[in-house]
Amino acid sequence: MYLIRIGRAEFTGDFRSGTKHDDPQERKSKLGSVYSFGQNRVLQLILNNLSTVTGGFAWFPRPAKEKDKKAPPVKFYFADTVKNEIVLYDALQNRYQAIKNPQKLFSLPHHGLNGNPGRTAIDDKGCLWVPLIGGYGVIEFDPVTKETDRLISLPAAKVGECTFGGPDMDILYVSTIGYEYKISREYRTKADLGGYIFAIRGLQVREIPTREFNVIPTGLPDAIRRSRENTDRERLRAAHRKSGSSRAAKAARVEI
Repeated sequence: MYLIRIGRAEFTGDFRSGTKHDDPQERKSKLGSVYSFGQNRVLQLILNNLSTVTGGFAWFPRPAKEKDKKAPPVKFYFADTVKNEIVLYDALQNRYQAIKNPQKLFSLPHHGLNGNPGRTAIDDKGCLWVPLIGGYGVIEFDPVTKETDRLISLPAAKVGECTFGGPDMDILYVSTIGYEYKISREYRTKADLGGYIFAIRGLQVREIPTREFNVIPTGLPDAIRRSRENTDRERLRAAHRKSGSSRAAKAARVEI
């Protein structure tokens, strides 16, 4: 049975979703796909023949200095849960059906890390935040140096997803997987807080700006549109204020 495993809006305003096949016997087959659903309400297949369990994906506009005829303007990252690796694709902005040239960037076993990569987030510096399913934590991975910059331990074995949030989009929210999903609760240790959501503050990074996804934005009531516009303006002001001031480095803080 095919399932939608992950979905999120991105900076062009489209909605991307990844699929999986829930039959354990098909785990090693290439049944995973990524679809795009745009404001024009057209569903488009942009990647297929992926691992059956799609861990997650993220995209990052290339820096201006890299934008030349030989370098497509967008980097598209895919977390392969089955193969325990992060893969980079080249893509053309507003033409995501042209995603191509897969390059393996990072292998968890090669770096001595346990677990499988989950649903990944990306920050404004281009680093990936990868949850470790079965690895008790989250790693910050730099795609340029291909090294792990930070490992943040969590009191849960199965760390499933990362996403940025908060008023300034600088809090990393991390969801963990409980033990009533496929594995009985009797196997859970007392110290394992699987099923909780954690907030990690003080990372000194934030999410790259994204656009809200709405199939028919003109159908929203005027009051809701005005409220969203005001919220967007406040976020921009907050970002400008913080970008103009130097903040003292501090240790990351994990909260439940």
